[in-house]
Amino acid sequence: MSSGSKIQAEKKEGVLRIVICLLGNGLQEKKTNHAVSNALSFVVVRNPWDRLRSAYVDKISRGKQMPKHMQADKMNRIVTFTEFVAYVEEYPDENIHWQPVSSRCLTIPSVDGKTMFRYDHIIKIEEGLSEQLFNVFGMAGISSSIFTGNYSILHQNVKSNVTGIPNELITFYLNAANDTNSSVSNLIERVRRIYQDDIEQFGYSFPS
Repeated sequence: MSSGSKIQAEKKEGVLRIVICLLGNGLQEKKTNHAVSNALSFVVVRNPWDRLRSAYVDKISRGKQMPKHMQADKMNRIVTFTEFVAYVEEYPDENIHWQPVSSRCLTIPSVDGKTMFRYDHIIKIEEGLSEQLFNVFGMAGISSSIFTGNYSILHQNVKSNVTGIPNELITFYLNAANDTNSSVSNLIERVRRIYQDDIEQFGYSFPS
């Protein structure tokens, strides 16, 4: 391998390390922890109320995915958002699409008070995912052109699913509550409790 190729390979390996949590591999294994601890690190976060809305709209309501403990009794109809929230309350860590970042990426101390990872950068999707990722790549000495294809797809997918407009998020929760004769304030509060650590750590709130 030439010196130029070796440098490119090292750069790509570095990026693979710093995007481990973004790609959903988590930080549970010791080998992963060791690799990440030696690289520039970041974690990508999102407003939990919007994130859960997106998981429901994209995965559940379209029938792409059925939570495994719902499969037996909900196969012949669309699960409501209120039912989905109740499910996530009971199984918050079942699926990466709704698992709290705090437990998925170890952003707070675990029950034993020891396991925690301190990220160099917190990237909020709402503040421009691609731009922030490319800035992090630049800090690591990595040209964003290496990943232009993959991240243009990622940016397009994320952009299409992020509400970004407070009124739209409010309307979604109002409609979801009305569909099941529920209290919208109660529905919002239930989601807050699920993602309390994420909300407090990353400074999110439900739009008013």
